[in-house]
Formats: sequence, C-alpha cells, structure tokens
Amino acid sequence: MGNKIKLIVLAITPFILGNLFNFLVLKNIEIELIVLFSVLFYLYWFYVGFLSSKFTESTLQAMLIGNSGGILSIVILMFTGIVLKKYLIGIIGLQLQLYFLPSIKVASFILIGLTSSVGSNSIYFMSFVLMIVTYFSGYHMGLKRA
Repeated sequence: MGNKIKLIVLAITPFILGNLFNFLVLKNIEIELIVLFSVLFYLYWFYVGFLSSKFTESTLQAMLIGNSGGILSIVILMFTGIVLKKYLIGIIGLQLQLYFLPSIKVASFILIGLTSSVGSNSIYFMSFVLMIVTYFSGYHMGLKRA
C-alpha cells in the first residue's frame, strides 16, 4: 500500500473513532471516560502527524492529506451552520459532526475557560484548530526524528 494511501486511511480514522465515541456516549459512560477518550484521541492524532512525516514529501502535502476529513467537515459544517443557518440532516450531517466528536470535550473545556458563551460552530472550529495544531506538532516531531 502506498504511503499516501496509508495517510488517507489514517485521515478518515476520526470518522470511525467518532462513531465509536458516539456509541459509548449513548451507553451513558462516565464523564471521566469521555475526557480520557478525548485526551487519548489527541495523543493518537499527534502520532498520526508523526507518521505523516514519513509518508509525504512536504509539510503542505502532509497537512492537506492528513487533515482532509477535518477540512471537508469544517467547511461544510460552517457553510451550513453560518450561511444556511441549519445543519445537514441524515447520515451525512451526522458523520460531519461525528468527525470532531472525540476532540470536542477538550475543545469545549478550552472555550468555556475563554468565554462564557459557547456555540456549536465555535466548538467545531476550536476542535478543528486543536486537531491541526496537534497533527502539525506530531509531524514536526517526526521531521526532527528523521
């Protein structure tokens, strides 16, 4: 399997993890486990960034391929939420939101610490930014190790 294909597969894992996380939340797991899962997700995403340093020729390529699911999700979520003033319904709308689900708990903690009013678009955007920063940090660490 080619390195770029491996990176694309890794790039879609937040969709899979988001569905798993959704299943666990619906089973009423303890809040501590939700926070732990979110923190573990960021460690995993750091590792994916680390691996991407071996799979791509440039930083831009690694960032675009590795975060393609997040980029697509955030663009559609922001367009539908801000411009259309409603979210997509059905499986597509659900999957777009589930992409960020594993990272939302940490993002919401940060946002609540910064402001008293937090909307869903703000949380999605903060999750996206944190995922990009985490991924890039892992990528940068991978370059240093090479």
